[in-house]
Amino acid sequence: MTGQLERMRVFLGVADQKSFAAAARAQHLSTSVVTRYVSELERELGAQLLVRTTRRVSLTRPGEDYAEAARAILDEVEAANARAKQTQETLTGELKVSAALSLGVRLLPKALARFRAQHP
Repeated sequence: MTGQLERMRVFLGVADQKSFAAAARAQHLSTSVVTRYVSELERELGAQLLVRTTRRVSLTRPGEDYAEAARAILDEVEAANARAKQTQETLTGELKVSAALSLGVRLLPKALARFRAQHP
């Protein structure tokens, strides 16, 4: 069984595309996987989220509410991921450089100035 967040993403893809096949193509999944994920989600929630006809897919009222909440949750997860990545990419701490005096006088001022400009 796949994770709750993945099923939410797949469900939102179907809701946005109004098509299982289009959502499957957009998410690089098979249509049967998309159908299974949405069915698992509906079964788990005990609510029908989508109305399926031969020509279209539309959200039920519970589906609209769930889509809104799921979108907010996934946005928060993405923001948390971005913050965690940014923390890892940001340089912090003290930089210590050891070099011969002649090298330090000639090359380090320019190199340190560039470094400070890139990493304030």
